[in-house]
Amino acid sequence: ALLLAIRLAKDARPWTAASLGVAVGVATLGRSVSVALVLLAVPALLRADLRGRIRIAAICAAGLLVVLVPAALRNSSVAGDLSPFPWARGPNLYAANGPDARATVSFWASELSGGPEEMAIRADAGARAGAGHELTKGEVSSWWSARAWSERGTAGEFAAHSLRKAALFFSAEERGSNHSVLAERDYSSWLRWSPVHAWWLLAAGAAAWWILRLRHPATDGVALALLGTWFLLTIAFPVARYRLPIAATAAVLIACAVVETVRGSVSMRRLAQSAAILATLTIVAFLPVRDRAEGTAHANLALAHLSAGDGRAVADRSLRRALEVEPNCGPAHEILGRMAFDDGDAPGAYAHFVAAAQDRRSRFTAQVAALPALVRMNRLDEAATTARGLLGERRDDPELLANAALVAAARGDRNQALGLLTAARKLASTHPAVRRTAAATGL
Repeated sequence: ALLLAIRLAKDARPWTAASLGVAVGVATLGRSVSVALVLLAVPALLRADLRGRIRIAAICAAGLLVVLVPAALRNSSVAGDLSPFPWARGPNLYAANGPDARATVSFWASELSGGPEEMAIRADAGARAGAGHELTKGEVSSWWSARAWSERGTAGEFAAHSLRKAALFFSAEERGSNHSVLAERDYSSWLRWSPVHAWWLLAAGAAAWWILRLRHPATDGVALALLGTWFLLTIAFPVARYRLPIAATAAVLIACAVVETVRGSVSMRRLAQSAAILATLTIVAFLPVRDRAEGTAHANLALAHLSAGDGRAVADRSLRRALEVEPNCGPAHEILGRMAFDDGDAPGAYAHFVAAAQDRRSRFTAQVAALPALVRMNRLDEAATTARGLLGERRDDPELLANAALVAAARGDRNQALGLLTAARKLASTHPAVRRTAAATGL
């Protein structure tokens, strides 16, 4: 799309405009915020006369529709939603702006969880329960969008949250990604010194644009596409990795600016202004806009080690590392609690679960995991109170239902235990907690 836009700014040929529209359409199907790439065509529109502008815009739009219309028709036939965009835009909007997101300045909603599959199930169930009837995927999305707006908080909270999210586009923190350089550096000597973060590419890309724009007007379209993506990500704020395609585009700008500078075609005044842009965005990148949460990456590594069968000692080292960089890391405490419980140390496990429950990221799951520990310690009244509170929040978690059944059986209420365990089996009959409760209770 970038190369087509540069070509379009030079000759404005119809096939170039159509190809740009198709390229933007394909990118949009992969990620709806990529629709901002259509702004790449603006320099070509500005350089043409009125008739040329109409022709370029119409052909570019036709190329875009060639991709989006079939996708919308397919979504309509499959899910009853005449839209080319993913149904998850509503849940994403809530996870980006709801109360949990504002509290943690992250992409998070405890009701929806973080896993895509579980998020889809919970979003459907929550919207149906709220509406009181069956909904199409598009209606589910609209329900969550409306809820995001209704629970946006006060005007001050909403504005502050939006500004923090806007700053995080340039942040030096890679939060919310499916990897963490901070954790990976413990395993890779290359990552200990290489400039792998996206923020400096974005900052240097903005500085490079200022160098290039006088001699290369097409780069104004690139800047507009970057700004449009920034705006859409600020609203939706998915995860940090969503800015990586834009970082790659910034790398092209940087390379071009380096060539122009080496050729000596850039004035010292322009270079000084570019340096000021770079310095300003670098300061923004290191603003403390949210709490430290590096421990999650190490906790994820511990889970990976456990899943791969690398041994408890290896996983334990990752968890201890998580607590070194983030002493109150709830996910790390929860994993340590589960490991301690499996080792037969119920009091030690419960202590970790209590610590984990103080963290919003693991508040619910840690309390669920604590129920068997309370039963093992014979603190049945406390277990029953905790289970009632959790069941009042939701009944779509198989581990909660199974553990609550264990509590009910321990208190002698086998009918309630059977009902809860039956509901858990309907959700996930092979879940470890379901199997454990069935074996312990004989139900």
